[in-house]
Amino acid sequence: MRALWAPGTAPPSARDGLLVVSEEPVVRGQDARGFGRLRRLVQNPWVISSLVGAAIAIPIAVDAHNDDEDSAS
Repeated sequence: MRALWAPGTAPPSARDGLLVVSEEPVVRGQDARGFGRLRRLVQNPWVISSLVGAAIAIPIAVDAHNDDEDSAS
């Protein structure tokens, strides 16, 4: 156990324990402001559908574009 005070320098009101008090809800890590928003966004069915649609449509469009270039030459 580490001491917070050098020997003999602690104020008379110092205790041997630590009490943490918070008036606001306690959240873990960056979840409240950072990754919480991202998690909610990624869990949105419209966002998931858009990502899946883009993952399918983009390679098809690129392949079709490459086929058009091959047939033109």
